[in-house]
Amino acid sequence: MSAPATSGFLTDAQRAALDAALAAKQQSVGRPVKGGHHAPVSRPHAGDKKPKNIKGSGATKKGGGGGKFTWGSLLEGEEGVSALDRNDPNYDSDEERAVQLQAPNAAHTRVKAQVAAYKQEVTAIVEEYFSSGDVANAADSLAELDAPIDTMGHYFVKRLVTLALDRKDKEREMASSLLSNFYAEVGQMCR
Repeated sequence: MSAPATSGFLTDAQRAALDAALAAKQQSVGRPVKGGHHAPVSRPHAGDKKPKNIKGSGATKKGGGGGKFTWGSLLEGEEGVSALDRNDPNYDSDEERAVQLQAPNAAHTRVKAQVAAYKQEVTAIVEEYFSSGDVANAADSLAELDAPIDTMGHYFVKRLVTLALDRKDKEREMASSLLSNFYAEVGQMCR
């Protein structure tokens, strides 16, 4: 009995059927068919490789609720859906009242202008202090402003800290020492 002409495991008819099936598959994918008996196995290019340390497909989460230890989507979207319920333990009857906006009166406008002017003068004092480092001069300049320290003093502290944080460590240390010196003086005045 004579064996059919083969060059391996497949007969010529089987090899032709395999080549036709591989050619049809390659054309449906859109890649050109390379001739030959065995179609090469396509391997991913170096740029197509997915890093091993990344989990998932890389697509963004749809409808995710945030990461661990977050409330996530439970609190989102409820901004405009706040129904007032008198039986709710967190109910506040003041929320039902309509808010009436009033035009600012002359006293309000005057105070606002005084605060703005005080902030500008304080900024100049702080800038001068950062350049000279003279605590006594800064204290004298602040005393000359004729602004009550109990109502306007916090603007000075806020401006000093804000300007110091925008600068280097030297100015931050200077602001700290100025505040500690002023704290000692205010403490003695209160006693």
